Amino acid sequence: MIDALLVLTAALGTQEVTILGLLLFVGIIIGVIYAVKNSQNNNVLTNNTVDNLTVPFPQASQNIQLSRDIEKLKDFKKLLDEEIITQEEFDVEKSKILK
Repeated sequence: MIDALLVLTAALGTQEVTILGLLLFVGIIIGVIYAVKNSQNNNVLTNNTVDNLTVPFPQASQNIQLSRDIEKLKDFKKLLDEEIITQEEFDVEKSKILK
């Protein structure tokens, strides 16, 4: 392998060999990503998805939804504190989120 690189360097020059090396590296990375993605798709049930993200366990999707609900509540509380919405509007949105 090193001999081949020396021959390439002599024939093409250092810059061209560096570019070829980078292209090879990028190709390897793309291949690994493709292999990992395909292995995940084959091993995970397709009905456990959240926003096109495959989630291997139902608990993970529940935790993601809980985090989103908490963030929504915080956002509405901030709006309430800044007097952008009323207490009644906050309560309505809070009840929707907690259902």
